[in-house]
Amino acid sequence: SLLITKAEMKSNSASYTASITYKIDGSPVGVDETSTATVYELKEQEIDISSLGNGKHTLDIVLVSSNALGVASNQLVELHLGS
Repeated sequence: SLLITKAEMKSNSASYTASITYKIDGSPVGVDETSTATVYELKEQEIDISSLGNGKHTLDIVLVSSNALGVASNQLVELHLGS
């Protein structure tokens, strides 16, 4: 099974990196999506979730900036399940 992610994200300055981390049940999965763009750009990935057992799981999406003066923004997050 796959978790397919799409996110539009940006930073307020090319000097700072905006990052999105996906976590399932508190553990990071996939790779962090990063951007230093100051206009929204689309990031996509497929995350293998075949090792997850049946039942409920918690998905957290964490958006941060690499600097306290930075502002990380997103305007879209899409999640799809695939095979």
